[in-house]
Amino acid sequence: MITVIVMLNYLRLHLHFVFSRGFILVYSLIIVITFVGILISANLDLGYYYLDGFKEEYYLFYLSQSFLIIEVIITILIVFVSAIICSRNNDYLIYYSTQTCSQRFVFLLSRYLLGVIITIVTVLLSVFFMVLVGEYLTPFRLEMEMISEVIPFVIVKIITFQFMVYFLMSILNNFLVNGLVMIFFWYHKTIISFDNPEVIEELLLKTIPSFQLVKNQIIVYQELHLYLGFSLSLIAFAFVINLFKDCK
Repeated sequence: MITVIVMLNYLRLHLHFVFSRGFILVYSLIIVITFVGILISANLDLGYYYLDGFKEEYYLFYLSQSFLIIEVIITILIVFVSAIICSRNNDYLIYYSTQTCSQRFVFLLSRYLLGVIITIVTVLLSVFFMVLVGEYLTPFRLEMEMISEVIPFVIVKIITFQFMVYFLMSILNNFLVNGLVMIFFWYHKTIISFDNPEVIEELLLKTIPSFQLVKNQIIVYQELHLYLGFSLSLIAFAFVINLFKDCK
């Protein structure tokens, strides 16, 4: 019970650290940009009846483009948030708010947990808006079963890049790691086919959740659970490195 209370206190501490007035403004702006991108993907300017006449084509375009927008914009946001969470200023909080290794453990756990919560909430909020637009402003009938299959892949993919930032920041503690992580992200986005990938491409496809939307189904390179090992390894190494830094 005491540990839970301490965890909640640390979560509140990290929340206040991350969500400054400036960050709230930036976060709100990014959410608005995401929503606008989803609206544009719906091609509402073509008219309801025109979309109804070419329902299948525009439905697939709307779905694929909306998820692409969500994935790209939120990944950029989360990489930035992760770097803030793991910044030197946040590290200083450890020295002022922890005295033992057990307290440091809870501090770090709450820090990483907050990042994951922000990712999940932001993705679900964006997908919820996508569903609302699709259901009420277009003639499309969204297939919720397929959408529910895509959501975990998007979330785990973004969290993988998030954990990558945690890992690199634990070693280098430099905002330049954001650029390195984004290079991995953009290179992964350039892979348009799962057939006969090159060595580097195959490595990325096997470590970062990879999927494609083809017609009315999701095509995955491998099952989602196979990606968890790499993601958990990243966060485990980051956790251990930060846990034993100057640990008393």
